[in-house]
Amino acid sequence: MEFGNEHSREPRYVRSSKRKNDYWIALFHGMLDKYTSKYGDHFRITIVDNDNPSEFYDIPYALIKPALAEAGFDSKRNRWVCTINDHIFRVHGVADRIDVRPFFWSLGVQQYEDVEVTNSVFSKDFVGDSRTEGNVKVRISTVIERDPALRSDALRIHGFNCAVCGFNFEEHYGEWGENFAEVHHIIPLSEYRGTITEVNPKTDLVVLCSNCHSMIHRKRGVTLTVDELKGKMIVSK
Repeated sequence: MEFGNEHSREPRYVRSSKRKNDYWIALFHGMLDKYTSKYGDHFRITIVDNDNPSEFYDIPYALIKPALAEAGFDSKRNRWVCTINDHIFRVHGVADRIDVRPFFWSLGVQQYEDVEVTNSVFSKDFVGDSRTEGNVKVRISTVIERDPALRSDALRIHGFNCAVCGFNFEEHYGEWGENFAEVHHIIPLSEYRGTITEVNPKTDLVVLCSNCHSMIHRKRGVTLTVDELKGKMIVSK
């Protein structure tokens, strides 16, 4: 199993899970105690798909530690029961849900780029009270090399209007939004599988606003085309 990032040398507590609708994982107190005694919080929980070992999650222990502490463990079986469904990690008995998209790998490629997560991403119930922030924050970046000149060329060729909805940042935000837009690879970089590929900014890149770019990539394993996303838009009357 190859880890192509700056964390590749970190120790790992590896668990396997046979995925059906979600991953089911048991984290044993004795093993975590050994790892924390030796490495503190500086190790990873690696969860491998039994049926497809090329897909796995490589999650920093520090990210899930608060949820484990809140849950306590099953004293009869000396473990925590956890699940991952649609890239959301949950500890049984805890309301908080942890977004683990940045830590999902397939065929040696990190699938989600530049996603920031905290250890309390979603709350099960909104009660209107104040909540704390600033606990554990992890940021990792893609290992696929990009050429900044391609982005500049795409903006020069296509302009700054979103190819889906026509949104223009400068028209809405004035000088603050001048010369800003996002550039989307029509063929996702993850599909290159580490192969150096020639990219034509005129035919292989498209300009999008932030909303449409997020919607194109919203579903795991599915990248919509510009026309497909246009077809899903609800036009306000």
